[in-house]
Amino acid sequence: MSHAIGAWCKWRHRDGCSECGFCAVGEAYHLGRQRGLQVVTITAYEHLCAVLADMKRRKVSAFLGVCCTDFFLKRDYAFVDAGIPALFIDIGGDTCYTLRLEEAAYAGRFEAEASLDARLFAKVLHWRDRLRADHEPEVGGVSGPNAIL
Repeated sequence: MSHAIGAWCKWRHRDGCSECGFCAVGEAYHLGRQRGLQVVTITAYEHLCAVLADMKRRKVSAFLGVCCTDFFLKRDYAFVDAGIPALFIDIGGDTCYTLRLEEAAYAGRFEAEASLDARLFAKVLHWRDRLRADHEPEVGGVSGPNAIL
């Protein structure tokens, strides 16, 4: 596992990534963009709701989410309300929830670094690629995730 995103990174609290190669988030952005997927860094709960609403409006077929279990459990209603099938990959290490620093995270002052299993992430996207190759969406097949949050 490698750092999900460094505390030093200028993109830590912004949507986007320069794909510098120093963290697993950059690798995730690279793999997603390489496949033409919409890749989004969620910066706040309100941003999550807006992104999910936009995805629902555009009839996104599914998405791959990366977040800690605590965030998913606390915000699960937003994902359920969106009604978009999803697969989530849990991040490891210290999170604002495990350290009880949610307020610092909301204010953009959380400095601990979680980790993301980049190999697992790549395997999931490989699986998506195989599903897309094996099934034609026009015949009711699986199109797989077309966005990464």
